[in-house]
Amino acid sequence: MAQFENAFQGYFSLLRNKYKETERQPDYKGSIDLPLEEAMKLAEWLMAQPGEENFKGDTVVKIPLAGWDKESQKNPEFKFIGGMCSAQKVTSENKPETPY
Repeated sequence: MAQFENAFQGYFSLLRNKYKETERQPDYKGSIDLPLEEAMKLAEWLMAQPGEENFKGDTVVKIPLAGWDKESQKNPEFKFIGGMCSAQKVTSENKPETPY
C-alpha cells in the first residue's frame, strides 16, 4: 500500500469585498499564505505535474483547495472563507517482495 505525505501546504482566506462598487468587482478578496519553504515545495510540485485538459481545452495544473465558512472568535459577525491548499505525494510503495 502506498504511503503519502503533503507535497506542500498553504492556507488561504477570502474576505467579503467591502469596497465593491460595481458588479464586475469581486465579491471576495484574499490570499494564499505559503511560508517560503512551502512555496519552494509548491514550485517543485508544479514542475513535476503533467497537466490536464480543462473545459476550454487548455492544459492546466489544478492545485487542490478545501475551504470552510469561518467567523472571527473576537467578533462573530466577521465572517470569511478559510482553508488550505495542499497536494499529496507518494513517499513509498509497499510492494510484496518477489520470491526467487
